[in-house]
Amino acid sequence: LGDQGSPLPRLPPVRAAPGESEAEPEKCDIDNLEACDPMQMQIMYVDALRAYYQEGKPVITNDQFNELKMELNWQGSEFPSLSRTKIEFVEAALQYARGQPVISDVEYEALKERLKAEGKQKD
Repeated sequence: LGDQGSPLPRLPPVRAAPGESEAEPEKCDIDNLEACDPMQMQIMYVDALRAYYQEGKPVITNDQFNELKMELNWQGSEFPSLSRTKIEFVEAALQYARGQPVISDVEYEALKERLKAEGKQKD
């Protein structure tokens, strides 16, 4: 999603399970996907798409994006194959949960209706 870009915002570190050492937990970031759980990678994926397509600012390189996409596919995530409408919906829900809504309630309802229509067309 661009040859140069600023790094994605750092996600909170993965915490050790009870009874495990909390010496130095590995940080989940775009350069250490092994330390990330699938949800963290899915959030990175949606954030990268949003930044590239809606803001015109790549936040990761093409190689990093391809590696992220391959890792998501390997882990069985459906995110890399979601339609553009589904990605828009996920992004809207994610930004709303962050307290930074990107669309109005009316636009959100219209987006939900588009998704329902897409689902009916496939049936």
